[in-house]
Amino acid sequence: MLKVILITTGLVGSGLWLSSGLWLKRGQSLDRQPGSPQAVKSKPVSQKMDEPKYCELSTDDRASWENCLGKLVKVTGNPPKVVMQHVLRAGNPLGGTPLNQSYMDALNYQFVLLSKEPIACQGPFEVEGVLKRFTLNQAAGTKGSYANYDIHVTRFQCLGQNTPSH
Repeated sequence: MLKVILITTGLVGSGLWLSSGLWLKRGQSLDRQPGSPQAVKSKPVSQKMDEPKYCELSTDDRASWENCLGKLVKVTGNPPKVVMQHVLRAGNPLGGTPLNQSYMDALNYQFVLLSKEPIACQGPFEVEGVLKRFTLNQAAGTKGSYANYDIHVTRFQCLGQNTPSH
């Protein structure tokens, strides 16, 4: 039996897409034997899967956040005491499920969080997701010049509470 290591094209939740177009679940290995080019067998993987690589958001250099657009980020913050003026999203960029729009104060900024499940943490919480920039693209100095960083949440966890994680 010949073990083949493939380059991944994306890490999603509890598995990954392989460059061959196959979905490999956590704990599965891809074995290729002569005469069986895409045999997938479920068995324990001896090495722990690498933790996702997060793009780091700096507190001091918000301009550097542009380098993280479309990339996975992990941010810890708090529910805001005051929600600033934000555009309510019409449609659903997450697709297929109801859209929940919530907010997080972190890194001296207020993020808009878009998630499939409501985030109802009462204290500090952590989100993981893809950083996006939402803008209305109108003339500078008008309400139409609104722009904000969103996080399309794939996972969140309330910290220091008995609230379940998602």
